[in-house]
Amino acid sequence: MTQLFMNSHDALVFAFNFSSEQYGISEMARLLGPAAGSSKGLVGLDGAAQRGLIMQEVDRLDRLHKACIVARYSQKFKMCACCRNASMPLSEYKEAVDVLAEWSTMHITGISLRKVREISIRGFYEDGVSFKDEITELNVAKTTAYDQRALIVAGLKRLDSEAQGAIFPALEEMCGFS
Repeated sequence: MTQLFMNSHDALVFAFNFSSEQYGISEMARLLGPAAGSSKGLVGLDGAAQRGLIMQEVDRLDRLHKACIVARYSQKFKMCACCRNASMPLSEYKEAVDVLAEWSTMHITGISLRKVREISIRGFYEDGVSFKDEITELNVAKTTAYDQRALIVAGLKRLDSEAQGAIFPALEEMCGFS
């Protein structure tokens, strides 16, 4: 059996980035033989099936662990069809952030501004989120907001690590890496 992925990270990146709009290999390409960078043949139905198997394992995780995996690996935004702006959050990512914001409300004491919790979580999983600019807009005391963010990030690190540990054994067995 050919090893498809080097580790669980590679498998999850593949699954969350596989597009159903990717096309299979044409008959001419098959006749010419394998091409460099052919992605180990994971296109068309083969790719969709592999993605489905990986996503099935993600769906088996508990709600919080699944939210961490989705927030880490899913695409976060989509292109708006009318204005060509890539700032529309994808529903699966937004839902994952909402689940983690709910978790932070129950497990982190202190400030209860949902926007501060959301910005802290998004900043943990996204590049380019400016916490300073966001709290300035909200007119929140900086020390309170930064203290709250530190607590949320520490909790997210633990929770995200647990989520990675929960998905790894299933993907290790399924994909055949060690």
